[in-house]
Amino acid sequence: MLVRPITRSVLSAGRAQDVVRAVADEGPGVPVVIAEKIPAAARDVLTRAGVGWFDRRGHLRVHAGGLLIDADVPAAPANAPPVAFPSGRTGVGTALALLIAASLPSDADWASVAPTVSEIADLAGVAVSGASTAMKTFRSLGYLNGDGRPVVPDLFWATVEHWAPRWVSLAQPIDADSRLAVRLDANLDDLDALGWCVAGDAAAAAWQAPTVGGDVGARQWYVPSLDVLDTLRWTLGESNPGERAAAFVAVAPTPVLCRRRIDRGIDAPVEPLVAAALDLALDQARGPETLESWAPDSGHRVW
Repeated sequence: MLVRPITRSVLSAGRAQDVVRAVADEGPGVPVVIAEKIPAAARDVLTRAGVGWFDRRGHLRVHAGGLLIDADVPAAPANAPPVAFPSGRTGVGTALALLIAASLPSDADWASVAPTVSEIADLAGVAVSGASTAMKTFRSLGYLNGDGRPVVPDLFWATVEHWAPRWVSLAQPIDADSRLAVRLDANLDDLDALGWCVAGDAAAAAWQAPTVGGDVGARQWYVPSLDVLDTLRWTLGESNPGERAAAFVAVAPTPVLCRRRIDRGIDAPVEPLVAAALDLALDQARGPETLESWAPDSGHRVW
C-alpha cells in the first residue's frame, strides 16, 4: 500500500474540504492527513471522502481496499519541534514563484510550467540551497503535491501570514520629477528588466478584481530595494500625519514581484495576479469578500 502523507497543523472542517479537493486527482496511493489536531468535524469530512488521517494526539484512521485501521495509537512526542514556514524573503519568494506558475493561464501540465529550483532562486534573489530547503519545508508542511505543484489555497493563505509590506507615504507624487524614475531604474517600459510595479487597489483593478474602485487616490508602488525607497523619501518627502499622501511606496516583499511585472493596459506595469490577491488578503474589511467572488479573467485562482 502506497501512502501519501499530507502534513498540516490544526485542520478545520473547511481546510479538510480543501484537502479532499486537492488530493482528488493526484494519482495512485492512499492519502493520509497528518495534523497536530484534527477536530471531529474535520475527521468526518476526511472519513466520508475516504481520506485517511492521523491526529498526532493519538488516533489513526486509514481505509484502503479491504484494510481498515481505526484505532488509538501512541501520541506523537509533545516536544517534537514544529516545522515552520521558511522565514524571510526566501520563504515568501519561493512560495510566490510557485503560486505564480500555478496561476498562469495555461492548460499545459504542471511539468511544463513548473519553475526549477535555480529559476526560483534567481527570481527571488536567494541562494539555490535556500530555495531548495524552502521547497522541502513546504513539502513537509503539505503545501506541495508529489510533483511539486502547490496545494492551493493552502500555500496562498500560509503566504498571507508572512506578506508584510511596509508602506511609506510620500508628500509628492512619483511623477513630480520626470527624471526620477529613469535615475532609479524604474524600467516602466522594459518588463524584462528589474523594476517598479503598481500594487494595491490600482493593480487589483487592472486585474479586474470585483468591488475594487479602480485606480483612484494615491497609487501604491513596489520598488526593488531600500536604496530606491530611501531616495524617493528624501527627494519627494514624507507626508505629515493627517495629510493626504500623494503616493505610497514599499520595498517589494520579494524581488519576484519586480522581476515578474505584467502589462495590464494601464500606464505602468502591475504586480502579478497572485501578488494583487495577497495585497487584497491583508485588507480585513474588503479582502475576504473580494477574493471569494474573484474569478480571474486571465489566470487560475489560487486563493
